[in-house]
Amino acid sequence: MDYKSYKIIETKCKRSIKNNQKAEGKSMKNQRTKCKGIKSKWIAWKLRKEGFQIATVEPDWHNPEKDIYVFEMVPGFQEALDRILEERQQNKIKYKKDK
Repeated sequence: MDYKSYKIIETKCKRSIKNNQKAEGKSMKNQRTKCKGIKSKWIAWKLRKEGFQIATVEPDWHNPEKDIYVFEMVPGFQEALDRILEERQQNKIKYKKDK
């Protein structure tokens, strides 16, 4: 799947304090997790409907009017993202055929 066409960014994000950082005794510098930044509001909305939480919302440096929705890579996230992207691709193909 070509993620660039759907504006998805692989990034690292800091874990939130909710995830027992203080209990683990690790500093914020060492506590990094893999995350994905989603520029599409529609894809972010679909991921939230699937039950994934947005870790942070950051401004897009290249386009300040838009936001980047950052999701933490938890088990099942990549499969849900692939399913959503495939559904979107199928809808685009179906729409072009209907015209």
